[in-house]
Amino acid sequence: MIVSDKPTFTPEATIGPFFPFRFTDGSEWQALPAPGTGRRADGAPVALTGRILDCHGIGIRNMIVESWQANAHGRYRHPDDGHSDHQGDAPLDPAFDGFARVRTDADGGFRIATIKPGAHPAVSGNAMRAPHLRLTVFGSGIDRLVTFAYFDDEPANPADPLLASLAEPDRGRLVARRSPAEDADGFAAYRLDIVLRGDAETPFFDDWQE
Repeated sequence: MIVSDKPTFTPEATIGPFFPFRFTDGSEWQALPAPGTGRRADGAPVALTGRILDCHGIGIRNMIVESWQANAHGRYRHPDDGHSDHQGDAPLDPAFDGFARVRTDADGGFRIATIKPGAHPAVSGNAMRAPHLRLTVFGSGIDRLVTFAYFDDEPANPADPLLASLAEPDRGRLVARRSPAEDADGFAAYRLDIVLRGDAETPFFDDWQE
């Protein structure tokens, strides 16, 4: 055996666990069910649509929008979510991961088909977070922008600590408006545009903010 005194380097590797990498189109159930379950998640189906806009109101194509959310019981599929430890009605849903990744179309449009999340306790304090989606936007020249989408028909919105910390019109820029009619798939339809810059800019947050 030949032993070299020349240093060698450990091969690079990416650390898991991994979310599904594929992009889904608007016809699919986009907040992907857990692998191998063969069934849809608990909860009411909803579809969030919108556009990613620049400061001139022009849609931006090929942006990546990722969504992360609690399940219908208010529980995240994450080991640090202790919701079930102090509230027994917040089980994991074996058919729901709570993650989606979509790409904007030529007009900056996107659609996330999922279930309406449940409310859950805030990380700090005794407040409850109203149902919401956590959205992360990536794109050419944009490393990471984090924002939230709430639902305008949620009675828990006024007590949500993040929404309550914002003044209008910023608060309203995080609230998706429900359409009077269901969408073509029979989902409750909500709309929220995300404006990257300008007078109507969407509020963005540090990644650690809940």
